[in-house]
Amino acid sequence: MSKMTNYCNTSMCLRKVLLEYFGEKTTSQCNNCGNCDVNKNASWRKFLKF
Repeated sequence: MSKMTNYCNTSMCLRKVLLEYFGEKTTSQCNNCGNCDVNKNASWRKFLKF
């Protein structure tokens, strides 16, 4: 599977994935991207498949 496909399908923080791709390490989530927003609002999980 390509890295772009993995990026599109990940449930991890998208900012963290991009930073790690470019060699930067971070332990925190951004709480701003679409994936972090979904994780903050657990009520949406019943509509999404993880």
